[in-house]
Order: sequence, then structure tokens, then C-alpha cells
Amino acid sequence: TKDVVAGITVAVTSLPQYIAYAELAQLSGFRGIVASGPPLIAFAFLTGNPCLNIGVTSITALMATADLKGAEYREAFGEAAWSQILGTYSMMIGAASIVLAVLGAGRLVKHIPAPVKAGWKLGFALAACAAQTPSSAFQHAKQLKKICVLPIVNGQPLKSGAANMYRLVWTLTHPMHWDAEAI
Repeated sequence: TKDVVAGITVAVTSLPQYIAYAELAQLSGFRGIVASGPPLIAFAFLTGNPCLNIGVTSITALMATADLKGAEYREAFGEAAWSQILGTYSMMIGAASIVLAVLGAGRLVKHIPAPVKAGWKLGFALAACAAQTPSSAFQHAKQLKKICVLPIVNGQPLKSGAANMYRLVWTLTHPMHWDAEAI
């Protein structure tokens, strides 16, 4: 019965994460719930390790969206097409991860200096904060994009991480524009 209670607890606390991460990846929230079920069920039957926790993370959603230019792709081809390409991308990343594991790439980690690892962690944390914080002050991300105009650099507006950092600083310095209902 302890396993059942633990499973229900994890499921209930994970649902908001699956919705939020789907939205970070430019998908409707329900797609996060739909996509999370099959891998978790398969995982339950394929492993006996009670200490291992799996699931999507905000940095995974952000990196996939940045790599594939999610907002632009979704706008041009629609959410269904974006969902398909994102699923294909995820499968390719999974296959590459398996190949790297079989080849023993994990052994290379011990050769990465501690300051570099710390820098990666800080960078990932900043990227996640920069992408999520501005959205939390506005009920709809489109509202933020209308009032926070990105600067033009080399003839083009800022993109990806630079755009996220700009929106973060802009949001924090313009509290008079925050949406009270979103906060």
C-alpha cells in the first residue's frame, strides 16, 4: 500500500509539471499529460529501482524549443505539426542517449572540471528562470510579447536565450505592466 500511496502522490504532484513543461515547449498543456503516461507506465515495468526518478524537465523543454525554433515553427505549421516534430526530436535524443551510454560516454564526465559543471548548472538555472519568470507576471505570453519589444541587433530581433534574458530584465523592471490575475 505504501507503493500505491507514493505512486498517487507523485502522479498528483507531477501533473502541473507536465502541463507547464508542455507549455514551455509551445504545446497545449493537455499534450504534456497525454505524453507522460506511456513512458511512465513502461518505466514501472522495466525497472525495479525505487530511487530513480524520471520525467521531463524545464531545461529539456526549453532546449528542444530553442533548438527547433518552436514558436516560429508552431506559428507557421500549427500545433499538430509542431507536436509531431517535437516527438521525433525526442525519440532521436533518446536514441542518441542510448548509443552514448552503450559506448561508455558517461565515463567522460569525471574529466569535466568542477567549475565547468557548476557553470552548466548555473546556466541551466538562469535559462529556466529567464524563460519562466516573465510568463508568471502575465496571464498570456502574447500580452508580454506585445508590450515588450525586443531590440534589434545586426538587423534582427534578439532570439532564444538572449530574448528570454531581455524579457526577464524587462519584466522585473516594469512591474506596472504585470497582470494582477496572473500573479
